[in-house]
Amino acid sequence: MLYCCIRNGISILRPLIPNCSVAIVSMISYRSTIFCTSLGLLRDMHGTEEYGAGNLAVMIHLPSVVQNGFDGVNGRLDSMQAMIENGRTRALNLRASPDPTHMLRKTVSGSGQELATSIANGTPVPAAVNPPPAVGAIFAYNPIALDSLTLRNILSFTVFYNEDFGILSNDDLAVRIFKFRLWLTT
Repeated sequence: MLYCCIRNGISILRPLIPNCSVAIVSMISYRSTIFCTSLGLLRDMHGTEEYGAGNLAVMIHLPSVVQNGFDGVNGRLDSMQAMIENGRTRALNLRASPDPTHMLRKTVSGSGQELATSIANGTPVPAAVNPPPAVGAIFAYNPIALDSLTLRNILSFTVFYNEDFGILSNDDLAVRIFKFRLWLTT
């Protein structure tokens, strides 16, 4: 019931706030789901304590459910923060001529080993770091001259960022560099 009220309130307020993005609305909706789930579990736990043995599993699993919910929210917030920082960095890179001067933050969790293998076109793929870098990490490479990149460099970026930059397996090196440059600036 409370969840529905919160969700309806969000949908009513969204048109009134013109700068409210879909990502913010989904984050609020996700938080309200966690909040309402926690309230339901607390209500069940209160009933168990007040009226005798009932749903003991609720009392046992409450902390883990709440913690898992907050871990999910924190992961999304980290990704959103990295995207905001990347917007600023892309603006700097767009002004830099002829090549971008700053690397972007990682926004996708996990390793891009499988993506790199799919676009490698026979080139050996660099080994993935275990555990993969966290969201928000920056690749330790300063792209002074992108035209001097090799296919192996681009595959290293793919493994690190877990993104393919729009590159297809049949793209030649010049197209791959162009698409990577585009990713750094737009």
